[in-house]
Amino acid sequence: MEGLNQSLVPKRGTEGRSMETGSVESRSMETTASTPLHKSHLSFDLLFFIMELLELQCLSRMMQTCHMLYDAGVRLLLSRERYLDSEEQLSSLCHFVLRDVPRRSSFLRHLTIVEDIGESTVALVIELLSHARSLEELDVESEPDLIKACPDLVDAVCSLPSLRTLGWHVVEQAGIEAIQRMQAPLEAIHVSFGSCVRPQDLAEVLKPFAKTIQQLRANRIIVAPSTVQFSALLYLHLMGSHEPIDTNALMSVFPEVRSFHLESPLAFHSADAGPWVEMRQANERRARLPHRWTIMPEVTGSIISLWNLALDCKVMTLTVRMSEPGEAALLSTLLRDSNPFRLCLTVMLSAKLTISQFIDVLAGATSVKQLDLVIRPNRYVTDSGPQILDGVLTMLELSEIAILDVVINRPGLRLVMTPEDMSLLEYLDQAEDLPFVEELAARVPSLHMATVKLGCKTKSLWKLNPVE
Repeated sequence: MEGLNQSLVPKRGTEGRSMETGSVESRSMETTASTPLHKSHLSFDLLFFIMELLELQCLSRMMQTCHMLYDAGVRLLLSRERYLDSEEQLSSLCHFVLRDVPRRSSFLRHLTIVEDIGESTVALVIELLSHARSLEELDVESEPDLIKACPDLVDAVCSLPSLRTLGWHVVEQAGIEAIQRMQAPLEAIHVSFGSCVRPQDLAEVLKPFAKTIQQLRANRIIVAPSTVQFSALLYLHLMGSHEPIDTNALMSVFPEVRSFHLESPLAFHSADAGPWVEMRQANERRARLPHRWTIMPEVTGSIISLWNLALDCKVMTLTVRMSEPGEAALLSTLLRDSNPFRLCLTVMLSAKLTISQFIDVLAGATSVKQLDLVIRPNRYVTDSGPQILDGVLTMLELSEIAILDVVINRPGLRLVMTPEDMSLLEYLDQAEDLPFVEELAARVPSLHMATVKLGCKTKSLWKLNPVE
């Protein structure tokens, strides 16, 4: 206020002016005194926005400035996703929220029930869950014994009305029954049935959420023919599928999937590969159903598990990893099945997998226009640096790609390296990008753009063979 009034004080050098002038100034001051002065207001909305961008330590300091910012900070802290990794942290969170219920509990959005918690902490969690009516995400890391021994905890979990995302790390029969009892319309489920006596049928276990679930990650599962359809599911990530999958069953149960990931613990050289080969043949012979996938934006996983499906659809981006010699032939077939526009291929070179064993993998794959190729020389690799670079050039020569991103370097820090390993890595580190790129342009006339990383050097971007 004092600073504003200073503007009404006569400037230096006006003292000798007439009284009339002075009277005008006096009247002006009187008028101003009766008029409310404009005040600047602090925008808490702006401060709240800034608080949302702060890390925990800075946010804590800002919360200490006034009650309004403290309350806003509490709301932010409880609504943020956080990872609790100890019973002490979980207990502390419970005490903090329970000191001001239902206000603080209404802000809580994420909670992790850590493993190995005592009875007192279990009681706190049960009380907290009874107030957490707005909880949206729950991560259960507890051992199955706790779920069996604490029916009150299971009841509290099943009664959460706003839950949308559930992660359950170790699920046994008691956990399956708890999931099926949940009242909330779950939209994302991440579960592992690794401790169950047998793999679980997803359509049977997750039937209550068939119309709401949009994302599913599951481990140790089977996909059996079923009348259940997960019509809202867009993202499907399956791991630990010990049995080959019937493609018609997969596409019937999950008809709207757009992002699909399938991993199998089976190695190609395993003696148990027979059933997978038989299922591949059966999937090839089956009549094409109306609900089969036709266009898939993203497919990723192990080569043998995807090969087994005989997909017969258009895939925009296919992501796979090769580490066994026999996978090269399977990948060639998989490329014909899926007709990908973009192929993301990681190859782990070793004593048993050499560059010459997959040099023709792109032959005939005319649909592949964009290639992300990562070559990782593993321990005891038998290929030399020049052999690897020439092999990559020969492989690309058989393709029709337009955009290339190629990385050929070490997989990371090694504790023990042979002299051959050292020689290979030194060669890649010292190899010049330009000669390699010039050879690329000469051998692959369809190539318009290339990103190259050899050894530990930074990536380089090259434009070549411009489109006419």
